[in-house]
Amino acid sequence: MSKELRWCTNCLTMSTRPRISFDKKGKCNACQWMEKKETLDWDSRQRELKQLLEQHRKSGEQFDCLVPVSGGKDGSYVSYKLKHEYGMNPLCVTVTPPLSLELGEQNLKSFVKGGYSHISINPPTEACIF
Repeated sequence: MSKELRWCTNCLTMSTRPRISFDKKGKCNACQWMEKKETLDWDSRQRELKQLLEQHRKSGEQFDCLVPVSGGKDGSYVSYKLKHEYGMNPLCVTVTPPLSLELGEQNLKSFVKGGYSHISINPPTEACIF
C-alpha cells in the first residue's frame, strides 16, 4: 500500500479514507460502485428480494428476520423498510459496544420507542479487543 496521498479523479476523496482503493484511471471504489449501480436491473433485484422475504415470512407474532441495529441510520433504515414496506416482523439486535456513545444510545432508545422489537446482547468486556 502506497503512503503517497492521492485523490479520486471523480469525487476528490482522499486516499486517507479507510478501505479506499483506486482503479487504473484513479477512480475510487465508491465512484466505481456508483457507476456499476447504473447498469443493474433493479426490477429483477426487487423481485428476487420479495421472493426471498416470502420464503422466510412467518405467521402470527413470530419474527421473520434479524436486523442488526446500533443506533445509526443503516439498521434503522433496513428495519423500517422491512416492517413498513415489505410487511415483515423483524427482531432488531444490538451487540452493546464496550464504549458506547450517548448519541447512539439516544437514537437506539428512540428507535425502540418507534415500535420495534429489540434485544441487546452484552458480551463480557474481557472478550472485547480494545
